[in-house]
Amino acid sequence: MDFSDLVAGAVRAELARAKKKPADLADVLGLSRPTIYGRISGAYPFTTAELEQVASFIGITAQDIMLSAALPESFGGGRLSEVAPLSAGRVEAWAQPPGSSRRPQRL
Repeated sequence: MDFSDLVAGAVRAELARAKKKPADLADVLGLSRPTIYGRISGAYPFTTAELEQVASFIGITAQDIMLSAALPESFGGGRLSEVAPLSAGRVEAWAQPPGSSRRPQRL
């Protein structure tokens, strides 16, 4: 995952926090919706001027977007896919919770 993908993810996250839609950026940036979605998906990188406009639209600074994009790198060294999930160990498929028992059938 390169930094432009991380920036696109940060823009998506900040838009969601501000309760704004990616389509709203079309008017702000003066770009078509397909171009906006190409930027948001990470297929094409944002320019510095576009990031400034996006940040102004959201009500934050471009530096906030860049710091948000750098968070995955600082928490896990950029190897988030290599982090082992926490597990409770091997569980017997038919095990019942403690204290449970079969109730007697009434005839």
